[in-house]
Amino acid sequence: MRGFRAAGLVAAASVGLGVATLAAQSPVEVGLGAGASIPLGATSQGLNTGWHALVLAEVRPWSSRVGIRVDAALQQLGFEGGGGNTQIADVTANVAYHFESASAPKLRPYLFGGVGVYRFKANSDFEVPPPQTKFGLDIGGGVEFEGLGTSLFIESRFSSVSVPSSDFRVLAVTAGFRLGGRGRRGSPAGAVPGGTGVGR
Repeated sequence: MRGFRAAGLVAAASVGLGVATLAAQSPVEVGLGAGASIPLGATSQGLNTGWHALVLAEVRPWSSRVGIRVDAALQQLGFEGGGGNTQIADVTANVAYHFESASAPKLRPYLFGGVGVYRFKANSDFEVPPPQTKFGLDIGGGVEFEGLGTSLFIESRFSSVSVPSSDFRVLAVTAGFRLGGRGRRGSPAGAVPGGTGVGR
């Protein structure tokens, strides 16, 4: 019985190591984050600071500083004075540029910007407008901190969406983590330190 348990533990460890190795070699990076959504300008006159959660995926080849990033997020901001809230579900497609420095290899700033689709839904006991879907723009930047097998990040994103009577503008401040090839910043498997094609 103990032999079966030991074999099972070894098999599980082997599978886990294999998954981790594949993730480290992949150019695809995934992440999760959450934080505060701060209304700006005219938006702040009717809504309070709220919260958001997001999931992201980014594809960036090993030799490139440019990546394609897709985010899906849910935001909720309460009505000023109470009585309900507005929920915004959005999907954005962005181009991201990552800065890298030999003097600070574990600290990596980045910028991103793109377009997205935003769906607004008001929740209240009173009569509210029906849900509506709009296109918008977003731009932002952040910093990644390399960790053990992952990377932590903190970023801010400005979003602007044209809605009836005014523009919806929000600054989202997010903290989270990333997993995958770009979360593990070592050279790809088989690369020789100091060789060509692995450094940037």
